[in-house]
This record gives sequence, structure tokens and C-alpha cells, in this order.
Amino acid sequence: MTLESRIAAGRPVGEATWRAAQLAAARLGVALIAAAWEAARFELKRDPYSGEHTLIARWRDETHCNTVSIDPQGRVYAEFDLLVAHPQKPGWWVEAIEIWGQPSQLKADLRLLPAPGA
Repeated sequence: MTLESRIAAGRPVGEATWRAAQLAAARLGVALIAAAWEAARFELKRDPYSGEHTLIARWRDETHCNTVSIDPQGRVYAEFDLLVAHPQKPGWWVEAIEIWGQPSQLKADLRLLPAPGA
């Protein structure tokens, strides 16, 4: 498969992954604005063990880096930077939301950091 065909095939999964991250952020009271799939920088990264290529999509701005990785079997691992104070846990920041799993059963986890000075 070419990079272009993997990008096209990955679009529905990538967009579903953004929606899952938006829902997780909304539960925290944070708006996560999805970027257009086409706005990502794409690459294929070869797994040295299996030889298979994972599609990596990255969106960067001045303060955030969001990444969606889709392996050849369709499994997803994604990180969406938030960098906000945790609304229910004083003294903690939500560094990022991690999304993982099969597209039909995506799961979300928060990556937390102690707040500065806490």
C-alpha cells in the first residue's frame, strides 16, 4: 500500500479517534477542536520486528502536538495534548488524552502530571 492509499483508508479511523478524544475532553469540561485529517503530516513507520508499516498522523501548533497511529490491523494509539488543570483533582494537570484500541471499541485514558508547585 502507498502512503496516499493508507491516508485515505485511515481517514474514518482517524476521524473517529478525534471524536473519541473530544468526548473524553468534554467530560472534563474542555473543548478539543478537531483538526482536518488533510492538515496532518503523515508518514509510514516500519516496525523493526514485524516489518509492517504503521500510519502516523501528526498535528502541531505552538503548544500542542496531537498524534494518531493506525497499525495495519486497524488498531489505534493516539495522544492529544490538553495541558489544563484537572477540574476534579486539585493539584493535578491533564497533560494529554490517550486513545487506544480497535476503532469499534476505542478507550480513553488521561495522562496526569502534578501541578507546578503542588
